[in-house]
Amino acid sequence: EFGDKVPPIRLPACGNPLHAFLPEGHRLSGYTSIGVRCDGPRPWSIYVRAHIRSFGKVLVSKRAVARGTQLTKADVGVEQRDLGSLSAVPLTDPSQAVGKLARRSIGTGLVLTGTMLKQPRLVRRGQQVTIIAVGPGLSVRASGEALEDGVEADSIRVRNSLTKKIIFAVVTEPGTVRIEL
Repeated sequence: EFGDKVPPIRLPACGNPLHAFLPEGHRLSGYTSIGVRCDGPRPWSIYVRAHIRSFGKVLVSKRAVARGTQLTKADVGVEQRDLGSLSAVPLTDPSQAVGKLARRSIGTGLVLTGTMLKQPRLVRRGQQVTIIAVGPGLSVRASGEALEDGVEADSIRVRNSLTKKIIFAVVTEPGTVRIEL
């Protein structure tokens, strides 16, 4: 028991540059131990407690956002935060959040993660949509009815209004789906 005083460690002079290493099973964030090794004529190793903090730019909410609200540029800011203290992977580019819907209410200043947001529905079941059929040197437009809801890049069933055939098409933008010929 040394209380606040720790006796000095007496190690032989190394004679070579010291090498720091991360002991197996330890991580490079938060509280951890770092090893320091001497590979000189009289080798030794010690372990030092360390608190590692890694900062990076992350997206944060600039204001409170209600569940179901579509985020705009005004809702999203970029701040430096300690990445090791975050419990989930943060979003880092405004394009990852702007236009998305809040899955739940988000308080001011919270770090934004992918699980907090979802894609907005661009097509709703029963909606009239434009079908764009694209092939080599060809692009044809037709009207249809969406038989399912869809977000960007979803493949949904659509009934062609002219032929009454049901096809699968990919949602590309509000009210528009695309098929490759």
